[in-house]
Amino acid sequence: MANQKIEIMDLKQLLQLKAKGYSNRQIAEYIGISRNTVNGYVQLFGQSEQSFGKLSQLSLGAIKKLEAELSSELVPVVNERYEDLHKQIPAYLQELKRPGCTYQQLWYQYRAAYPNGYGYTQFKHHLQAYEKKKEVSFVFQHKYGDKLFIDFTGQKLQVVDRHSGEIEEVDVFIGILGGSQYTYVEACPNQRKEHFIRCTVNFFEYIGGVTQAVVPDNLKSAVDKASNYEPVLNRQYKAMALHYNTAIVPARAIKPRDKALVEGAVKLVYQRIFYQLRNHIFFSIAELNEYIRSLLSQYNQYLFQGRDYSRQDLFEQYEKSLLSPLPAHRFEIKTFKRAKVQKNTHVWVEKHYYSVPYRYIGQRVQVQYNALTVEVYHNHERIAIHKRSFRPYGYTTIKDHLPSTHQFVLDWNPQRFIKWGQKIGASTGQYIQQVLDHYSYPEQAYKSCLGILKLAKQYSEQRLEGACRRALKYEKYSFRTIENILLRKLDQVEEADIPEESLPLPEHENIRGADYYT
Repeated sequence: MANQKIEIMDLKQLLQLKAKGYSNRQIAEYIGISRNTVNGYVQLFGQSEQSFGKLSQLSLGAIKKLEAELSSELVPVVNERYEDLHKQIPAYLQELKRPGCTYQQLWYQYRAAYPNGYGYTQFKHHLQAYEKKKEVSFVFQHKYGDKLFIDFTGQKLQVVDRHSGEIEEVDVFIGILGGSQYTYVEACPNQRKEHFIRCTVNFFEYIGGVTQAVVPDNLKSAVDKASNYEPVLNRQYKAMALHYNTAIVPARAIKPRDKALVEGAVKLVYQRIFYQLRNHIFFSIAELNEYIRSLLSQYNQYLFQGRDYSRQDLFEQYEKSLLSPLPAHRFEIKTFKRAKVQKNTHVWVEKHYYSVPYRYIGQRVQVQYNALTVEVYHNHERIAIHKRSFRPYGYTTIKDHLPSTHQFVLDWNPQRFIKWGQKIGASTGQYIQQVLDHYSYPEQAYKSCLGILKLAKQYSEQRLEGACRRALKYEKYSFRTIENILLRKLDQVEEADIPEESLPLPEHENIRGADYYT
C-alpha cells in the first residue's frame, strides 16, 4: 500500500500517467511525490480487474470509492499514521527554525512518541512536502534570532511646527525580525547615519536583545560602497555592530528577494499604521513616535491570516529567548581620527591628552571616541582605552603607560607648584601662579616653575622670595627673569639704588644691550 496518502486529483493523474506508459520514477518526479508512494498505489490498483487505461477514465468519486474498497484493511492504519504526523508537522517546522535543530533530531523525537511511525526518509519528505504545499514564505525561511531586516519606507510622515505652521516631512525607519516577523517602526528627521544607527539601536532595546546579523539595504547610512560580494560598510555602522557583537550583511544591490521580507512589511505598515495617522496632526517627532508605538503594539498582536497566532506570540514563545543579550552600555556614535603618539606618550584628542604605552611613541594610531570613552588602536589592535574627559589641556594618564624614568611626573599639577612656592613665600607663590596663568597650556609652564623653585637651593629661599617680589613689579614671568635678578643680586638692592644699566633687559634675541656700542 502507499506510504503517503495523496489527494484524489493527484491519484487520478497518477493513473493517467501510468496508462500512458510512464515509469513509477517518472510519475513520482512529475507529480512531486516519493517513488515509494507511487509504487504503493500502483500495487494497490494493480489488484483491480480493470486496466490502468480504464481506471484513468473513472470519475474522481469512483476512483476514491475503488481506493477505499481495495485498501479497506490497510487504509485505517495508513490514515492513522499520517494523521498523527500531520498534526505534529506545524510544531516540527517551528522547532526546525531553532539553531542546531535538524530533521534527524526531530525524527528521533517523533519515533519516540510514535514507535510505529514513518521512517526517516518519509518523515523528512512529509515535512518538506507540507512546507512546499502550503507555500510557506518567510515564516519558515528564517531561523529565530538569526537576522534583523531594516530599511526606510518610501513614503514619509509629516510634523507641523507649532509656531510657524511649517510642515516638515520626516523619514520612517522600519525593522522586522526574520523568524517571528516582529516589527518596529520609528520616525526620524532624515536617513543620515546618526539617525539610522540610533534607530537600529532603539530596535535592539525595543526587543531586549540582539540578532546574529543585521540586513540593511544598500543605503549610504550603512554602506559606503555597494557590492554583491564585498560591500564596504560605513565605519560608524561597523563600530555599532562590533559593540553589539552582531554581523552586518547588506542586501545585494538590485536583488529584491534579499529584502522581500522588509518590503512586504512596509506595505502592511502603510495599511495599519500610516493610514491610521492620516487625520492626526503632530507637532514634534517625539509626539509622532509616541502614537506610532501605540499602533505598533496593536500591529504586532494582529493574528496572521488563517492562523491563530500573531507576531508577538511567535516572538515571545520562540525568538526572544534566542536573542543575544544587550551590552552593559548603549552604543554612542564615535568620531574617528588619526593621531601621532607624542614624546610624552600621549595623544591629543579634543584639547585633552590621553596616554598610550610608551613603546608606541612616534607611531601613527587611530583614535575612536564618543561622549563616554576614548579608544586608541594601532594596526587594528586596541592599545588603550580611557574614560572621556572634557577638561581642556588636561592629562588622562595610566601610570603603566609611562617608562619608569618618567612616571614621577604623574603627580605634577598647577596646585602642587603653587603650594610649593607658597611654602617659600607669598611672593613666590604668587609669581608661580602668574607663570602658570601666562601659558595657554599649563604643562608648558611646569619646567619653568620647577626651574624657578629649584633656585631656592642655589641662592636660598629668602633671596628667591625677594627676586619674585621684584619681578612681580616688572610683570615679566619666566625662569630667565628670576635667574637674571639673582645673578645680578638685584633682589638685595633697593629699587631706587638700581642703576639704569643694571635693570634686567627684556628677553629678545634682537636686543644687543649697551655693551654692543662700547
